[in-house]
Amino acid sequence: MFDSALICCGFVLIFVGLASLLWPLRFLWISTRLAAAMVIAVGSALELIAGDMVDSFPVYLGLTLFLVGLFSLVWRCGFSPLGRAE
Repeated sequence: MFDSALICCGFVLIFVGLASLLWPLRFLWISTRLAAAMVIAVGSALELIAGDMVDSFPVYLGLTLFLVGLFSLVWRCGFSPLGRAE
């Protein structure tokens, strides 16, 4: 029961974070892409905790950061804490 609740919460956080990368969801207090990336990381952590894969979290987080870095070479992501790319 508890594991399924963690999976559902993690899935919702990942979905909201991904949506907020495209369009900032200010009504959910996710106004920057950095905040969206942190929401995705928390959602992924919940998913991995529910699946007893906590030791895999750093590997998946590193892979995700690597892919975001590759993506930012093509298209500037702008992870400014103030919401604007400098």
